Parts: sequence; C-alpha cells; structure tokens
Amino acid sequence: MPAERFSELVYRLSWAGCLLGFAATLYLPAAWTGYVNHWLLNGAIAAAATIFAALFCLVIFARLPSQTNRLGVALWLAILAIVVLEVVLSLVPATARDELTSHLRLPDVLYAPWAGWGWRSVPKLIHGLYSFLTGLLLCAYLAHRLNVVYGLLGLLFYISTPVVFQLSHLATVDLGLAYYVTASLLCVLFWAEDTKQSRWLVLAGASAGFAMATGPNGLAAFLFLALALGYAAASQKEIELPQRLLPLGLCVFCALAVFSPWAATNAALPLKIVFTGADDPARYLDGALNPLLILFLPWAFKGKRREEKRIFFGFALAYFLLALFLGELRSRDLLPAVPPLVILLVYAIHNIYLRIVHPKWLFAILILLTALNGIYLWNSFN
Repeated sequence: MPAERFSELVYRLSWAGCLLGFAATLYLPAAWTGYVNHWLLNGAIAAAATIFAALFCLVIFARLPSQTNRLGVALWLAILAIVVLEVVLSLVPATARDELTSHLRLPDVLYAPWAGWGWRSVPKLIHGLYSFLTGLLLCAYLAHRLNVVYGLLGLLFYISTPVVFQLSHLATVDLGLAYYVTASLLCVLFWAEDTKQSRWLVLAGASAGFAMATGPNGLAAFLFLALALGYAAASQKEIELPQRLLPLGLCVFCALAVFSPWAATNAALPLKIVFTGADDPARYLDGALNPLLILFLPWAFKGKRREEKRIFFGFALAYFLLALFLGELRSRDLLPAVPPLVILLVYAIHNIYLRIVHPKWLFAILILLTALNGIYLWNSFN
C-alpha cells in the first residue's frame, strides 16, 4: 500500500469519527423534543452510524496483515488478542457509578438508543470503538511516515496503555475526547504539508468542535490546536498576513459551527457538558500511564520532521500542565496527551533501531516493558 493511501486513510478515519459526531448532533435536539424513542433517530441515525463506523474499522484492521511482514503479523495478533479481551470485559454489566449517566456529552448521546433497548454492554463497546479509532489513526499516520510495522507498534502501544485499556470497557466519554483531539491535530499537520488542501482544515475544525462537545477539556485542546495552526501559518513568511490568517479562520469557523448546537443545548438545559459534579475515586475508574511513553523521548527528536515532533511534544506538555494546574491530576484527564507521546515513542524506537549495533537488545527491552503492560491487562481481566 503506497504511503499516500495511508494519508487518505487518516482522512477517512477522521471522517468516520465525525460521522458519529454528526449522528449525535442530529439525535440531540430531536431527543430533547420528545422523540427519544423514535425509530428513525434510534435505528436509522444513531445506531446505523455506530455500526457503520465499527464495520469500517474492522475492515481496515483486517487488511493490515497483508501489508506487512511476519513481525507485523505478530503485532497484529497481539492487538487482536487485546481487542477480544476488551470485548469480553465490555460484556460485564456496568458497575462504575458514572457509567451510563448523561452529562450531555457527545458519546453519551450515542449510548442512549442502546441503553433504551436494554443492551447495556453496547455503550461500553462504543466507547472502546473510539479507542480503536484513535489507535488506527496512529497506525495510519505512522505507516505513512515510516511503515506498517511501526504503525502496528503504535496501535499496540496505545490500546495496551493501562489507562486506555481500563477506560475502553467503561461507558464514559474520555476516549472520545482523545480521539477527536488526535484527529484534529493530525489533520492540521497534514494541512501544513500541503496548504492547498483545505479539506484537512475543514476536518480539523469539525473534529475540534466535536472535542469541545465531548467535554470541557476539549475547549483547552481547541485552544492548543488553534495555536498550532497559527504557528504553522506564521511560518509561511512568503505569503501575506491576511492570507495566512484565512486557514485559521476557516478552521475556527468549522469548529464553532459544529460545537454551536451543543453549546446552545448546554446553555438552555440543566444537564451540562461542563459537568460540575464529582467522579468516583480514581483507583476504581482510572488506569495507569505507561513509562514507555517518556522513557525513549530523548531519541525521538533525531532525524527528519523535527518541527512536527516538537509540535507533538509541545501539545502533550501543554496538556499535562493544564491538567496539573486546573485540578486534581488524574490519568484519565491526560488521555489527549497519550497519542502524541505514542507517536514520539515509535519515532524514538525507529531512530534507535537505525543507530544501534545490536538491535536484539532493543527488542528485548521492548518485550520486557510491554510484558509489564500484559501483566496489568491480565490482572484487569481476572
């Protein structure tokens, strides 16, 4: 599969998530006007969009082994085992207090039809779908930049990160936020490669709007993404200033257009997107982060695309500082920073592999550290 096809795959995966967002947006006003049980809303819009996005992801994942070597197939099988484990855990009845309770955020609306039909496990699977979508985005991006083996490695690192694994079988909204922020950031970077491709800006703005609709942290993510876009536009010194500001205006307009129905509903109704209540203790709901995400960071910035890597690191650092200073620091609040760190981790492994004399030692360290994640996942299953 040529590298260009993987950039197109990033575009399509981003649209798949936006399809879920648009379905939820259509469902929202009609549901609040008394049509929450209408067959068209439940079946033809919310449920159909969810099923389509899930099948789309499965088809993409099923095609990956034919595009790689034996090592890639081994990684693919490890990913498949984790996905199966997640599905099994999702079939367990909801036990966390904030599962299936609506704070009027985007994924919660998609859960409504299935919860109304009594299929209480499906909302967990939808939340896990956002995790899988994010992993496939990372896989497609890294396959475009490096190759499919590194893409699968990024997918494996992301879905096996304890906090991602733990939340993937809970019907909350955190992984939806991580997905939309990641999609928006990658779309901005692909636009920076070819500024004539305005479609990336439209998709980045739509994804940022859905990130804001998912939770209050999406507002901060939108600010960081606007700053990244402004930085990319400012670097084009050969273009006059008004023309450099047009891309930023287009992205912001799309984001606000997508977010406006959710903002209006949030202002008019007592249930708020900006939830002011308290979650249960972190030790019952959150998982841990992976030390691998920072262990190899010094090697990530060698080689090509240093500006892009700095943007990933700057975004992750800014998001971490935001979570640190605005309240109690919990691993689930740092989820949007995990995908950029996974990308930097894979870049670091690639750089070390190119320079190390005995690659077998690198493989041994990675297997050991990944095995620690495996122990955590197995303990969670038990």
